[in-house]
Amino acid sequence: MTHNQIKSLRQQGKLDEALFLAQEILDQQPNDIWAFRAWAWVKFDQLKMAGEQQLRFQAILHELMAYPQVQTEGILLEQIGWQLIKQLYRLQRMGEAFLPLAIDLFQCFWQNFRLLQAPSHELRSALLSFSLKIANHWVHFLDFIQDYNLSNSAIKDFEKEISPNGTPYTPLVERAMIATAKKLLPLFDTLDMAQQQAWLALFQQLETQNPSFVYVKYYRVKLLLLTSAGRSEAYTSFLPFARSKSNEFWVWELLSQCVETDNDKLACLCRAVLCKSPDEFLVGVKLQLAQQLEKMHYWAEAKSEAEHCRNIRQQKGWQLPQALQNILNASWFESVASHHNPQRYHGWAAQAESLLYADLLQVEALITELKTEQKWLKYISSEGTEGGFPYYRLLPKPQQGQCITLFVAPHDKSKVHWVQVKTPTQQPNWIHPFEGTVQLTKGGFGFVQDIYIPKVMLTSLGVATGSRLQGNYAYVLDPVKKKLGKKALHIAQVV
Repeated sequence: MTHNQIKSLRQQGKLDEALFLAQEILDQQPNDIWAFRAWAWVKFDQLKMAGEQQLRFQAILHELMAYPQVQTEGILLEQIGWQLIKQLYRLQRMGEAFLPLAIDLFQCFWQNFRLLQAPSHELRSALLSFSLKIANHWVHFLDFIQDYNLSNSAIKDFEKEISPNGTPYTPLVERAMIATAKKLLPLFDTLDMAQQQAWLALFQQLETQNPSFVYVKYYRVKLLLLTSAGRSEAYTSFLPFARSKSNEFWVWELLSQCVETDNDKLACLCRAVLCKSPDEFLVGVKLQLAQQLEKMHYWAEAKSEAEHCRNIRQQKGWQLPQALQNILNASWFESVASHHNPQRYHGWAAQAESLLYADLLQVEALITELKTEQKWLKYISSEGTEGGFPYYRLLPKPQQGQCITLFVAPHDKSKVHWVQVKTPTQQPNWIHPFEGTVQLTKGGFGFVQDIYIPKVMLTSLGVATGSRLQGNYAYVLDPVKKKLGKKALHIAQVV
């Protein structure tokens, strides 16, 4: 009857009387789960009534969470959790002065909720979302992320959120990983190897499961750079992402930290400042460029970049960082004339493009035909494949008969990701000379011994059967016979 009395008193709003009875029973039977439930639900009603009384809410929550039995009461914990979420956002609206209280409430609840079997995905999501609002001020945020198990998040938390006006937002899980990375970066090199590997494994797991999480990959690379032997892995890991975002200055800035040589660093930084971004966005990378130019004794260019950084910061009312002041006060600074050389910058930046494709297979090829109106070229590779692609972006402009280097994926060599025009050298060893008498066929094509001569070559020279030809050939894959055969690349009649 006592439990029914307590329930009746709760329904009548007589919480003090209900609590008196419930507390009396719980004191008499501290191990009785029903006694605890009766007491806990009265306290829950008091928690709801606390509302704007922040300290009373805090006291009641701590009192509830002090009982280990609460960890097995899923429905009760869920209800407490939703009241907590309301209170947390109420505190957030009141300003930063109330953040310590919000953190205390969050942490107090999480210590029990994290142990609950099969908790609500909705409440977990709500807690994760709010944790990002206190991450910068919460010393135990990283512990929370480890406990949370992001890979077990609700499906919707891996998807982009859409605001009422239709604007897409970064998925909640990806935002959580970004916040995690920002907390890790200042202290990552102080962690032991096992701790570092555990965090990197989490980033790798979420990156693999969610290829669209581009910033998870970005920050994994940033963290790899802080490990004892991570630069090489960081570079190769970053390249696929960097290729997809090659018009973003910060991609080149990060790539400059992954490469080894000063020339490569300079190339990446030059490529970064040539991206179309507002000057105030580029001021940081321009300072890095000034430092690199100074290191390599390009004094005039270093002075130009340093002055540009100073001017932008002064216009914006920003402080001058110590690294910039060091350049401005350097002994050489006043003795050289400032000089900005766009042509030189473009030359350096051009070298950076090939760095994006260092993880791809390089295949040598020969340009066999140029279609100038369509800006299209055809090639034969050293492996015997034929193909073509638009060449309008190639610098310097290609010429027929010129050798090029194709950057292709090992699993799909037909897809050319990048091309480098090779400087003139001796003829490749996979191209061979020939001379002999041609025999024409009814189809118009011909053969010199077992070397196939295309019809278009013979027609352009007016070649007849029995004519003597010379030229060069390569082994090319026959699409019908599915094997390599000899094919002429160039012919001339022997008089």
